[in-house]
Amino acid sequence: MQLNDHKNRNVPMKLKIILFIIISLLIVIAFYAVKFDKIPLTGKHKLPVAVIPDKSKANSVTFEKELRNRLASLEVTQSNTKRRVFKEDSTIEIKASIPRGRPMEWVVWIITSKLDQTGYFVEDCFYENEEKGCRIQFKCKESHNPAVILHLLRSSTYFSHTAKMAIFIEDFGFQADQKTVEYLSFSEPLTIGLIPSKKLTTWTAQIANEYKKEIVIMLPMEPVPVKLSKQTGSIIMVHYPEERIRKILSESMESIPHFSGITNYFGSNIINDSRVMSLVFSEFTSKKAYFLLNPQLHRSSISSIAAKYDIPHKPVDMYIDTSSSVSALQDTLRHCAMVAQKTGDIIVSSKPSAAFIKALKSELPVLKHNGIKLVYVSDLMPKRSTKK
Repeated sequence: MQLNDHKNRNVPMKLKIILFIIISLLIVIAFYAVKFDKIPLTGKHKLPVAVIPDKSKANSVTFEKELRNRLASLEVTQSNTKRRVFKEDSTIEIKASIPRGRPMEWVVWIITSKLDQTGYFVEDCFYENEEKGCRIQFKCKESHNPAVILHLLRSSTYFSHTAKMAIFIEDFGFQADQKTVEYLSFSEPLTIGLIPSKKLTTWTAQIANEYKKEIVIMLPMEPVPVKLSKQTGSIIMVHYPEERIRKILSESMESIPHFSGITNYFGSNIINDSRVMSLVFSEFTSKKAYFLLNPQLHRSSISSIAAKYDIPHKPVDMYIDTSSSVSALQDTLRHCAMVAQKTGDIIVSSKPSAAFIKALKSELPVLKHNGIKLVYVSDLMPKRSTKK
């Protein structure tokens, strides 16, 4: 009897030990559950059963947002992008129109650099030419994410910060030859200078206007070269009275229609004469013409008089000797491009020649590739005053 009582007393003790062990295990399990699984200690909670975050959607949305931010930095508006999703494999295709004036390699680098934070990487990049554009295929490190294809095409616009170059062709006389045809048919902006007294000047101005060339009247001024001494009637001289100067100016405007600006043809004496330049500017004020100083001379009187009559003015920055070879002219154009990239713009003056137009056509893709946009001289002129 005593033995049985002893056994009965030991049973609760064993139960207590078992319960203590079980409770200890549960506490340990709960501790690690809280530490690693983030299970809350209070409140109702269901253990997660196969709950996996939708990383596919999160990664693609993040990537597309970053992609659009980079396109926006490249001056690509939302209206210049198109998006579609292929139902077969959920691949996302985005077409974007990129402004001209920067190399495609540079554009691709801006878009593809440092994408690690999005989970995507460049799987393939194919660029054939400017016409067909560039295709970049992105793939996510997580296999369940959709692939993204970015198709970059060139738009008709240019980057706002693109360097600009205006080319002024001096004394452009029409001749029935290939050189004249190539100048007139040149697809980019050109500004041509016409001398009023030359033959076929009026007809040349009309033809040039039809081919969308900007026209500048080249006013012969004192001094003049010997070969023009027989044409003194159309040359502005310092000692001429006001009536005679105004007549020359009026005849010049009549003989060259559709002009946008005026420039001095020689005339270092006239440029420094405030009386004559005041007459010239006052005559052209109503025509809203600009003044191109060629070559750059002392401009003390020009700046003050031009401001008085609200005439936009600017000097030629560089003169190109077109008697050089085609290859030498190409090198010169590249040098002009370097100057434009540093200063923002440049006005280049040259005489018409078969070698120069050939060099210009050959070098045009290189100029565009390096961010140079050809413009009219008027595009580089300061804005007119808004004061009435």
